Order: sequence, then structure tokens, then C-alpha cells
Amino acid sequence: MCYNASVYFKPEQVQAQFKAQALLQVLFPPAYLVSVHRSPHPALPMLTADGPQLQPMYWGLTPSWNTSFDPAWAKRMANARVENLEQSKAWKGPFTYRRGVAVVDAFYEWRHQGKLKVPYRIQATQNRLLALGAIWTYHGALDLYSMSVVTVPANPMMAYIHNSKERMPLCFTKAEDWQTWIHGSPKEAMEVAKPLTDGQLEAYSIAKNIIRTDVEPNDPTLIQPFDYPGFPAHLD
Repeated sequence: MCYNASVYFKPEQVQAQFKAQALLQVLFPPAYLVSVHRSPHPALPMLTADGPQLQPMYWGLTPSWNTSFDPAWAKRMANARVENLEQSKAWKGPFTYRRGVAVVDAFYEWRHQGKLKVPYRIQATQNRLLALGAIWTYHGALDLYSMSVVTVPANPMMAYIHNSKERMPLCFTKAEDWQTWIHGSPKEAMEVAKPLTDGQLEAYSIAKNIIRTDVEPNDPTLIQPFDYPGFPAHLD
């Protein structure tokens, strides 16, 4: 599943690719790692039907019936399986009325091989940003915007990397697809909720700094390539 992402990009990239405004220096200090596991208040920049301004939302959906904020609950709600969006009590309403995309430059997953685990950074080809399909909600009593990243069955490359569960985030690289996800009907949104075909993503192995709490989220060592014997260093 997707619990780690990167939001290290410039406002002009968001403007060029998404025609959206991004006050990243204020709301989103550049970070190579935003982690559900590590950050005390992990938030991702979201683009919704409400307008062209990216908005920070807590990563982990908090439904309206929760009387207080529970970090453990939110962590469990970081991902929403596409197969359950129309049945789950927590996800059906947000899927029907509040879909958006989280703008990131990469996400991270691990390959398991015996007792070894190797992290990979996965990004779009051609230096593009990724739009991760998401659902969101607003909890008025808590004044909290929160979201879940939607996951789909993995494509062949991601099935190799994330071989423990063979899932991947719903990723969009084409404007017409993420616009349909945000603005279309639930039926239309489901039609574009598919894994990316091979060739649209690339990945490379990195050091295990992403699990070290003493490494700052904007430390460039987080994204430096690192080779592991017996593991491919690059995949596409």
C-alpha cells in the first residue's frame, strides 16, 4: 500500500502541469519524505473540484462520525481500496461527492526477498509530477480536512516491487484522466480508476534512510540511488 510519498517540487511545475496554484513554501516545505509512519501530522497537497489552489489535507480519512481525532484510526485509513469505495460506510460518501488528487513527485514501496527488504522510489517518466487518486472529507467539529489515497491492483512493474501485497496507488499522468476522476460521475471515475500501464512509471532502489528518524525529510540522501546485490537498480 502507499504510506510514503515525496512532495519536493516547485510551484511552477504545478502551474505548468495542473494549471493550479501552489503556495508550497508556506504550506508544504519541500520534503522528499512525507510518511504516515513517521510524520506526526502527515499532510499531502490536494487538488479538488473546489478550485485551482492546492490545499493541505491530513493523510488518513477521519469520517464525520468520529467524535475526536484518533491518529491510530487515521493511519489505518491512509489508503482506500478501489474495490471497496462504493460499499464502505467510510468511503462511499467521499467517493461519491469528494474526489481529488494528491500532487506528488514520487512515492515509495519495498520489495521483499526472503528476509531482505529493499526500498524503491517510484516516479513518472519524463520528469512529470504524479496525481494520486484520492477521496477526502471535512470534519466540521474538528475543523479537519483529511484524505485517503486510493489503491488499485499493481501493474507488472509495481507487482515486482510491492510483491508482498501487489497493490499500487491510483496514479494519473494524463490531465483528462485526473480531471475525470475529480469532476466526473462516480461511474466515470471508476472507468479511469485503473493501474497505469507499464512505461509510464520508473523506479530505482534507494538507501534505507527513509526508516531513520534522525534523517530530515528534505535530506537529499533520501533519494540517492543505492545498489543492493541481487536486486535491480532501475526498473521501468
